[in-house]
Amino acid sequence: MDSENTSTPAHGIQYTGLAHSSSEVNPNLKETPPASIFTEKVLPLHANITHSPPNLLEDGESERVDDPGHIGTLTLVPCTFADGSLGWKGRRKVNVELLNIQPGEKAPVVDVALLWDLRLLHW
Repeated sequence: MDSENTSTPAHGIQYTGLAHSSSEVNPNLKETPPASIFTEKVLPLHANITHSPPNLLEDGESERVDDPGHIGTLTLVPCTFADGSLGWKGRRKVNVELLNIQPGEKAPVVDVALLWDLRLLHW
């Protein structure tokens, strides 16, 4: 039986509606696997951070190997979050060179912390 569900999450938007299990809403969705199976079977994700725009290749073009805007890479590992949801997380500190505003001056470099949490929406 459906029950009325009213909740206000941290972002302040209130949702009111009927509570359904995911299989009732979409019968093709599978139940989320146990956390132990998820963290054992799912591969890590890797992100490349760059100032350079993506290299969209035309037919017959070869992929560019060098990346003059390369800042760093980030590996995201499978995990279980404190609320029980599944996903990937990763963190890394990188140095980012700011634009040199004045000619002849050395461009300032700042430390930036990359903290990524990716949540699994559907299995």
